[in-house]
Amino acid sequence: MKLHVKNAGLALYSSLLLAACQKETSKNTTAAEELSPANSRSEPKLKNDELELNITGLENLGPNARYEGWVIIKGAPVSTGVFTVNNSGQMSQNIFEVPATQDKLKNATAFVLTIEPYPDNSPAPSDQHLLAGNFNVNTASLSINHPAALNTHFSSATGYFLLATPATATMTDELSGIWFINAMGGSPAAGLNLPALPVGWRYEGWALISGQPVSTGAFMNGNMADNAAPFSGPPFPGEDFITMHRRV
Repeated sequence: MKLHVKNAGLALYSSLLLAACQKETSKNTTAAEELSPANSRSEPKLKNDELELNITGLENLGPNARYEGWVIIKGAPVSTGVFTVNNSGQMSQNIFEVPATQDKLKNATAFVLTIEPYPDNSPAPSDQHLLAGNFNVNTASLSINHPAALNTHFSSATGYFLLATPATATMTDELSGIWFINAMGGSPAAGLNLPALPVGWRYEGWALISGQPVSTGAFMNGNMADNAAPFSGPPFPGEDFITMHRRV
């Protein structure tokens, strides 16, 4: 059974080839060739199920996280395997075996890609669902705006920022702070119009100082202060880097 998945969200273009096949195959045919879409809903005696996943556009998560795929079978998530992506965007693995004891892949109704901690002691998916898509016979489309993923495509997101340092009275260091504030109306107002994120996700701003990324703080709502203000803290996301600026 072949299931093709295409995605165009966040510059991620992916295809998913889902093959339910017998372990022993002819020397002249591949496992995927044995089952055509016409008989993909038949009941062959499967010894294993293989899934081939090809995704471009994913980034290297670093040493403390991994990507993991999941097929939804009869409402329950079944892991299709864990993989990493290098700095060139290459996946460490793209063919995965899903145990037949978990039911046949032909019964999969959806695919979800998550970000998992590493090491990961939990057999369940994390709350960080990145992409998801429903299968329609043998075709599906992965996207970030699927309800099982981020549930938004960010097309309506807008933002303003302001270079300022509210923590100091001087005007000579205004370039040492950045705030997501809209001051065009004369009074400070929220500068970010962002969709609500599902459980497991939050926004975070970053400034590049002397070549090093420095967090401006994480937040869930652009109308409120972020959760970290080591230098100063108006009631909007942002940061004064006075101490950081002097140190570097």
